[in-house]
Amino acid sequence: MIKKSYVIFSWATTLFLFFLVFFIQFSIREKKDLFNRQNKEIEKMHDKKQSLKVKFSILTNQKNLQKLEKELFPNRANLAGQI
Repeated sequence: MIKKSYVIFSWATTLFLFFLVFFIQFSIREKKDLFNRQNKEIEKMHDKKQSLKVKFSILTNQKNLQKLEKELFPNRANLAGQI
């Protein structure tokens, strides 16, 4: 009778440990997936931010070039109209 209870106890312990390990692996995998998804979203946001920075710098460069052209060639529009 004692041997039978040891067998049942060992099977119960084995199943408990199996499900415990399975649950820990599952939760770790879920956390990794969540982390990867968040990382991808952050990268997308960073890429958008970079592209907006580039667009803004292009616009400011164009405005600066226009100001510079007006300063260097104030009569350019008049010359184009005369030709």
